[in-house]
Amino acid sequence: TEVKEFGVLLSELMNVGAEENRYVLYRQMKSFRIESEIPVHVNLDGEPRMETSFDFSVLPGRLSFILPPEAPVST
Repeated sequence: TEVKEFGVLLSELMNVGAEENRYVLYRQMKSFRIESEIPVHVNLDGEPRMETSFDFSVLPGRLSFILPPEAPVST
């Protein structure tokens, strides 16, 4: 069943806005926190971390992307 669930996850990643998704939710926010009762392994920009909570924030205009000309972009 793990392989089946992985297939569901991949399908949801291709359609992140679908309301019926079980694993992938699309949200826009300036910051968010992930909390877990047990430590979680996360690799942040090449730095392995194992914590029970992570705080993330987005700084506008700080990430540069190289996209193909046909990529839909909103500004």
